[in-house]
Amino acid sequence: MLIVAQFDVRLIRVQREHLAMILNWRNSAHVRQNMFYQELLNENDQLIWFESINNASNYYFVIEYLGINVGLIHAKNVTEKEQFGEGGIFIGEFAFLDSWASVMASLCLLNFIFIKLTFTKSVVNVRTENKAAVSYNKQLGYKIEFQDEKVVRMSLSKENFLEKTARLNKTLCKISQVNAPLSLVGKKAANNLAEINRCVER
Repeated sequence: MLIVAQFDVRLIRVQREHLAMILNWRNSAHVRQNMFYQELLNENDQLIWFESINNASNYYFVIEYLGINVGLIHAKNVTEKEQFGEGGIFIGEFAFLDSWASVMASLCLLNFIFIKLTFTKSVVNVRTENKAAVSYNKQLGYKIEFQDEKVVRMSLSKENFLEKTARLNKTLCKISQVNAPLSLVGKKAANNLAEINRCVER
């Protein structure tokens, strides 16, 4: 298992024991409304999904905020050769929608990708009607590459991210109750990229 930590969050790579909790979040109205696929899912759907993402190309993490599991964040379809992956996040626990959890989790994962690893680009696909998500990603430095009536595709370079979030990183360090440094804990595994295995071996 991999755990990436910073500020007040720990990002814990999804395990089978997390699936029931994630399914409950995924089927909640406030999460489904922002998904491209909005039908209710069942336990079998969730198991099939887990089997499809439990590999070196996909990194899904439960967001633990101040000791409480509150949502999910990911970097999927990661390609080591092209040095990019597709990001996404949702807060499943309604009470934490307006907390710092999503911002801290986003910065934690992106700091890991761009600073600890050698990746140079992140992309996101957002429903066009989800104006809040488009605005949020712009604040992180993402720029619109493509847009139609259904989807907004945005990309983020390492340079844009570091420039756009320098002040935000400092702010999060100041307001964090735990203020943990950026760290990675885990063991070498077949479902990790070679670069990640090199990091956990250090």
